[in-house]
Amino acid sequence: MAHKTGAIGPKDLERVVVDATVQPKAAAHPTDARLLHRAIINLVGLAKRKGGT
Repeated sequence: MAHKTGAIGPKDLERVVVDATVQPKAAAHPTDARLLHRAIINLVGLAKRKGGT
């Protein structure tokens, strides 16, 4: 589109730089099995402290 509208010319398209850097995510999502397991462990611990079975 930029080429058709004249915003860039053919010379601008001779070299393209692509950054494929991937950063690891440290965020845990509610659908993660690890987060669910941690919640279960915490809930069991709370139930034991409160005298639940």
